[in-house]
Amino acid sequence: MSFKPFNPFTPPTPPSIDPGKPAVDKKGRPIDPAKQRRKEVLDFMFKPDLASGLSEMSEAHMTFLRLVCNIFLQTGLIDAAYPGVRDPRKLGLRSLLAYAAAGLEFTREGMPKVLLFSAFVGSMVAVVLGLFLFLLMLGTGGGAQNNPMPR
Repeated sequence: MSFKPFNPFTPPTPPSIDPGKPAVDKKGRPIDPAKQRRKEVLDFMFKPDLASGLSEMSEAHMTFLRLVCNIFLQTGLIDAAYPGVRDPRKLGLRSLLAYAAAGLEFTREGMPKVLLFSAFVGSMVAVVLGLFLFLLMLGTGGGAQNNPMPR
């Protein structure tokens, strides 16, 4: 895993470029720092590196899935026989929820687990619907026509 936690007590890493030596291109000619910065900005604007953001999102998703798996494991919704506990490649939200739902017992003794599971699924649905509503309001103007500013 490439995640490195922030520690405010460690000094920052030194820059990779020696400030005493001027930067040079492939042919050995000196590079103007202003032109180099302009090139970096234009590259970022017209050739964004979207894949780097997706890898961090994938790591965050896997961290969330491991957290949910551990919570389900500690509360007894799943047992240690679930394949995603040992192999992270087999850990998925759909398989985790299906495995937990298969073990639910709708009896008086099993009702706390049923309530915990339904609360988790309900909160996930509420978050997804909230995001959908937010995007819908952004796309339609969000009711700004109904509430004009007073003059």
